[in-house]
Amino acid sequence: MLREETDTPPSPTAGIVVTGWGSVPHRGVYVAVFLTSIALLALEVSLTRLFSFTVWYHFAYLTISVALLGFGSSGALVAAFPRGWERDGPTRLVAALAAAGLLTVAALCFVARFPLQLHQLTARPLRFLAALLTYYVAIGAPFLLAGFALSVPFAAYPRLMGRLYFWDLLGAALGCLLVVVLIRPLGVPALILSAAAVLIAAAAVLSVGCCRPRTRLALAAAAALLLLLALPVGRRLDIRVTGTKALAGFADALHKPDSYSRWTAINRVDAFNWDPPTQFLYWRGTGIWPGYAGPFPEGAWLQYDAGNGSNIYAFHGSFTPYAMLEHHLLRTPYIVVPHPNVLVIGVGGGIDLINAIYQGARHVTGIELQPETVSLLKDRLHDFTGGFYDRPDVTLRAGEGRHYVRQSRETFDLIQITAVDTFAAQAVGAYVLAESYLYTVDAIDDYLSHISDAGLLSMVVGDFREPQELPPLATRLGVTAFRALQRRGVEHPERHLMVIAAVANGGGAQSQNVLVKPTPFTKAQVDALAEFARVNGFMVLYAPAGLADEPFSLSGVLGADERIRRQELDAARYRMDAVYDDDPFFYNVGKWKNLSPTYGLLYLFPGSFIGQMVLLAMLAQSMLLGVALIALPLSRGVHAGVPVSRLAAHLAYFLALGVGFMFIEISFVQSFVLFLGSPTYALSLTIFALLLFSSLGSRLSSRYVDHATPVLRRLAVLLPLVVILYAVLLGPFFGAFLHLDLWVRVLLATLVQMPLGVLLGMFMPLGIACAARVEARLVPWAWGMNGIGSVAGTTLAVLLAMAWGFKVVALCAAGLYLLGTMLLLRFGIHPTTDSARSATAGRLT
Repeated sequence: MLREETDTPPSPTAGIVVTGWGSVPHRGVYVAVFLTSIALLALEVSLTRLFSFTVWYHFAYLTISVALLGFGSSGALVAAFPRGWERDGPTRLVAALAAAGLLTVAALCFVARFPLQLHQLTARPLRFLAALLTYYVAIGAPFLLAGFALSVPFAAYPRLMGRLYFWDLLGAALGCLLVVVLIRPLGVPALILSAAAVLIAAAAVLSVGCCRPRTRLALAAAAALLLLLALPVGRRLDIRVTGTKALAGFADALHKPDSYSRWTAINRVDAFNWDPPTQFLYWRGTGIWPGYAGPFPEGAWLQYDAGNGSNIYAFHGSFTPYAMLEHHLLRTPYIVVPHPNVLVIGVGGGIDLINAIYQGARHVTGIELQPETVSLLKDRLHDFTGGFYDRPDVTLRAGEGRHYVRQSRETFDLIQITAVDTFAAQAVGAYVLAESYLYTVDAIDDYLSHISDAGLLSMVVGDFREPQELPPLATRLGVTAFRALQRRGVEHPERHLMVIAAVANGGGAQSQNVLVKPTPFTKAQVDALAEFARVNGFMVLYAPAGLADEPFSLSGVLGADERIRRQELDAARYRMDAVYDDDPFFYNVGKWKNLSPTYGLLYLFPGSFIGQMVLLAMLAQSMLLGVALIALPLSRGVHAGVPVSRLAAHLAYFLALGVGFMFIEISFVQSFVLFLGSPTYALSLTIFALLLFSSLGSRLSSRYVDHATPVLRRLAVLLPLVVILYAVLLGPFFGAFLHLDLWVRVLLATLVQMPLGVLLGMFMPLGIACAARVEARLVPWAWGMNGIGSVAGTTLAVLLAMAWGFKVVALCAAGLYLLGTMLLLRFGIHPTTDSARSATAGRLT
């Protein structure tokens, strides 16, 4: 059992000198730490949303890396130049915080006007890297300057680290939560401006006792004015998107009366061009018989985060404009299952719901993740959609598909999923925040559990057309369905599958419909589908052996012979094995051995390595900046009298904490996506809960600051055990409660992180206490090394998960904590540290 301190040491351990603060910080320091952490985490999360819109999703990791780089750099500079705070230290911190607020405003204006152009990575790599470096500077400067408000108090009062770290983590948790609550009413630009206002407010609080009253009043007035202007200025700010996103070509449309834009916690929603309607419809040129010359429906545009969307289809009381659906790939499942009860996962602009009623469905239920889309279809564009979604045979709900299926007691004849995810995930390395768990073995098992015996699962995906290669996404989806059928005990899964493809206009791409039945396909069903494909110029890529003319291109990978399946998958250009919930990287089909930076349409189609290349570029640039801004200043600040082995032990410990915490955080984000139904909810709640409970752990650790060695020894054993339990039990636990309402799941997801968060929160303060006893100047040095580890861990977690899954990432984190702590205890602490206390040790005040 952990033992609480009962002795009374004489005085606090000395840290760096900050003139004017005395032996203990005044309360304004704690308030400033709290406000600074609120602002910086709100800024960090808001920037992830901004870059998801203006650039691509992987820049969520850039933001995290840059934020951590700024924090680490501030600690390194404090370690390298500790005397810089001996004179007018509080005043300099006030200036740094105020400057951080102003630079946040400037950074927002810069990134809004000059988005990174992703295609330049291959076309003009030096120009892209220069632009990326500019982003690092623009975004990193506020985090660096504001980071001094954290690292200087930590270095000045190492024995108060538990209390200071508590307010730091608590503020960070609150800042993360505020973004989720306020993003819809305020919008991302206003949130960023509000974060800048809070930084200036923190400067005003910290100025108490060190600045003139007029200075304090001016700072408070500036913070209040910026907070008042945040909403109107944020709404009027012109935000541009990268040229590789679809919305880049419609910038003018967003300023017309027939447009609608809204920031949400899930994504940014833009709808436009409904008056007059657009004639350019996605499904008009994809999946349709080339000889069709009949009418087409009208439509509007719907975009999510500027690069992933569809059309909103008009309905004016007549199905005549939808005659195209008679000759469309989307009709395929209705040939097998006439007059079905249909569930559509991922409604988008509504084509699947209209198609279901047109094809004679008894009833169709649509589940759409984005509530704004539901509101657009049913309310704001009610006249445009003709009240179609108010029909008694149509039900439209906001929700997450997997969650709805799990909690539903209804059995469906057809479950339809049509191009819910696009190439955006694989194209930009957005694997953690963009994957939706819709195309995994576990997902297909869930779907088949809610389909009638005579029913059908229909999934449509798109591929770049390469006649000499297997279509990667259709093949992977077919193999995944094959493994799901095997899991369900189906003896001959190959008899339960069919795949039909339609080449898009121009021939460069094709849409494929993967059909999965709980029972085997019959000869009559296969013949009907083959005839439908023949008449409309489609291709049968796979049908059960003996029921149709062979061979088919997918007969090897979907046939009965496992040996042939493995041979073809191993020999294929793409990685097309089955995916599971633990590694749901469905779009990650590129094999490293086939890396080709010059591959055509690099940023758009499956097999592209642009995502991995961006992640590696970010990792390399982050590490180079980490060496320049953290390692080099630290090398100057390390005390010459400390043995090399002890320095190395502290290096390993704080690096391990940085990498390990990010490994756990990112693996938890992915684990919670399915349970909460939204990547953004998962990201925000995971960060919030881990920080909240880590703050409690930090506060608890202050009771054991003079007994750090035995406590760390026990924590080093306890944490891996807890992580293993989470890895084994978290999936079944979430599965048991996935059917509950969102607010209950949010509560459970928060509480379940308490044990892990409390444990994680104790490592940093106790390690700082150990470092302070060796040499006080090691404290900011340790903070900087932790920053380097965090920067590297952010991207490494994604790369490792893509190779081995998120459970392995979490287990690696546990191993890092164990290894780092063992090295610290073995080489970094004098054996008499806890038995014979330093003469400078004192009671925590």
